[in-house]
Amino acid sequence: TKAIELKRPVVEPKANPEVAREVENQPTITIAIATNAVEPRPRVAETNANPVMAKEDKRASAPALTNAVQVVKPNPQDAQAYVNRGVAELAKRDLDGAIVDFTQALKLNPDSAEAYVNRGVAKLAKGDPDAAIADFKKALQLKPDDPIGHYFMGFCYANGEGVRKDTAAAVKMYRLAAEKNVAQAQWRLGWCYYKGEGVAKDVVEAYAWISMASTTVAEAARSRDELAKELTPKQFKEAQRRTKELKSQIESKLKL
Repeated sequence: TKAIELKRPVVEPKANPEVAREVENQPTITIAIATNAVEPRPRVAETNANPVMAKEDKRASAPALTNAVQVVKPNPQDAQAYVNRGVAELAKRDLDGAIVDFTQALKLNPDSAEAYVNRGVAKLAKGDPDAAIADFKKALQLKPDDPIGHYFMGFCYANGEGVRKDTAAAVKMYRLAAEKNVAQAQWRLGWCYYKGEGVAKDVVEAYAWISMASTTVAEAARSRDELAKELTPKQFKEAQRRTKELKSQIESKLKL
């Protein structure tokens, strides 16, 4: 039997050519990872952040850049200081400045996975996916469990950016990031389950992953609510159970 079409479509995460806007929200996650606290923040949303959130991002980025500059000046050999300033420059959309700082950080510390993944983000935003992929792969070689590297590799596989489009590979990458509580990855993984792209269609699993993202991403909450209308009472009950199960599993892993 044919799947019932929704009267209103489940809200889909934005994809290519919205790469630059996709990247715009990434630095906040990176900063959280740098402090060993991988937690979605209210202003880390998918591509359609509301004006209030956008203003918060701009205010937050300015002091971060100032602090990073102060660190770099007295410590010109401190690779992390350049990474920090590069992240702040990414938040301000200064992609060229960010690339320069991440490259300098790598000269000082060639094993900095954080510098590689962030430089890849900047290159992806500048429209150079081949160079971005090279940086993402190097970052994952240095740090195989890096969730941001996995997320952006998933994004590239899903959209054929710098690699051959491979939805199954995208699902694999999204899952690795989603299990580390990266909200955008959870939303995109849920969407893959909903569409049956790279994985068998499963509306219960779709609801569970989208629901996980909904606590952070407003558009994901809309997706969850629209998807709920398609579920039977039995499916909805199972989806709620699965959501609780995922939350417990992820929280347990993050505590390790």
